Amino acid sequence: MFKLMFPGKKQKLGLSMIPGGLILIVLGALWMGVLFPSMSKIPCDLSSTTYQEGTVTMLNTQTYQPVTYNVTGTRVVEATGCEGNTVFLTEDVSFIDNDTGDPIQMLVSYSEMAVDRSTKMYVPGAVDEYREGYWMTPAGVTEDDVLDVWITGMPTTIQSRFDRWEDLEGVHLMCRYATTPEGGITVPATDTTPEMTIYAEYWSKVEPTSGALVDSASQRTRSMMMPNPADTSSYIEVTVYEDDLEFTDSQVEELIEDTKEYKSQITLYGTTMPWVIIIIGILETVLGVWISGIPKIVKYVISMKKQKAG
Repeated sequence: MFKLMFPGKKQKLGLSMIPGGLILIVLGALWMGVLFPSMSKIPCDLSSTTYQEGTVTMLNTQTYQPVTYNVTGTRVVEATGCEGNTVFLTEDVSFIDNDTGDPIQMLVSYSEMAVDRSTKMYVPGAVDEYREGYWMTPAGVTEDDVLDVWITGMPTTIQSRFDRWEDLEGVHLMCRYATTPEGGITVPATDTTPEMTIYAEYWSKVEPTSGALVDSASQRTRSMMMPNPADTSSYIEVTVYEDDLEFTDSQVEELIEDTKEYKSQITLYGTTMPWVIIIIGILETVLGVWISGIPKIVKYVISMKKQKAG
C-alpha cells in the first residue's frame, strides 16, 4: 500500500504506462471501426476510365437489315462532388468503329448518378427517382450475397449471384453472374421510342475483400414487336440491338495491378496496423501493471482482509 501511495521511479513508470496502453487499445479499435471505414469510402475526387471491345449489331431503319460493328467502348466516370455521405457522379459512354475509326453517335450516352460512399448503393431521389440497387460490388462480398445491381439502360435491377472462384495473376477472384428473367425485361414506350424487351447476361470478376472489379463481360439484346411482312395483320419480335462486349486485355492487366495494390493497402491499414496497435497497447498495459506493483498491492490487501476475517 505504501508503494501505491508513495511510488518510486519504477512504480511511476509502470503507472504512466497503463493509461498509454489503454489509449493504444482504444485507438486501434477506433481505427478499425471508424477511421478505416472512412478511408475506404468512394473518394470525392474519383476519376475512372475503362475500355471494352467486341461487337454491336443494330437494325438499319432504312433497309431493316442488321448492321454489325467491331467496336471499342470507353466509359468515363467522374465525381463532381460530395454532400454528406453521398457522392455525385457523371458517366460518359462512347464507342468507335474499329474498322473506320469513326465514333458511333447512336451509342453515345450520358448519365448523372448519386451513390452512397460507404454501401456503394444508389441514392434514389438525390439525382433521379428510379435508379436503385448497387452501383458497384461492396467490399467484403461473400458467396451468399445476392446483389440487386443497376445496369444503365435498364428500367430495373437484376440479381447478381456467386458463380465460381478463379485465380488470375496471383489474385483470388470471385466470379459473379447476373441475368434477366427468361422472358426478358420490358422497357415501357416513351414519346420517342416504342416498347422494347431487353434480354441480358452479365459476368464480373471481383476481388472480394475490396470489391474491386477486375474483369467484366456482357451480352444484351433489345427487341420490339413489328408488323409481320408476310402477314400485316400479325406482329413478330424483331431484334433491333445486340451487343457482345468485354474488357480489353490491357484493361484487365491494369485493373489487376490496381487491385493488388488496393488489397495490400486494405490489409495493411484495415487489419495489420490496428491489430499491431492493439497488441502493443495490451502489452504496454500488462507491463505497466506489473512494473507498478499493483498485483502485489492487491494481493497484500486481499491477504489483510482474510486475516481480519479470520
